[in-house]
Amino acid sequence: MATTSTRLPKQARREQLLDTAVTIVRHQGADGLTLVTLAEAAGVSRPIVYDHFGTRPGLLLALYRRLDERHRAAIVQALEEAAPTADEAARVISAAYFACATGMPELNAVSAALKGNPEMEIHCTSA
Repeated sequence: MATTSTRLPKQARREQLLDTAVTIVRHQGADGLTLVTLAEAAGVSRPIVYDHFGTRPGLLLALYRRLDERHRAAIVQALEEAAPTADEAARVISAAYFACATGMPELNAVSAALKGNPEMEIHCTSA
């Protein structure tokens, strides 16, 4: 899973870190995702990961937002391709939801890891 660390622009590095985080969650569950395990898996120093996410809840929240955005994009695309009826909209939203639940289990794992975390409430109110 480790890659060689090359100098990347900040946003590209963040995307690389989030890609690696998804892989960690997929294979080890959300409990296996820490800032240290992410740094090791991504082949970067710990300060780089801390600079991007600050805390484990910060990392989990960034990952949740990214996965949620992908889920929303899938729904929007499905709605754009659907016939403009309420029944068809309900059908494609339902299909997109279940496709996400089965094809992106990391979203539920990350969501569960964030539940009950006091930092989650702080991040959500400031988002």
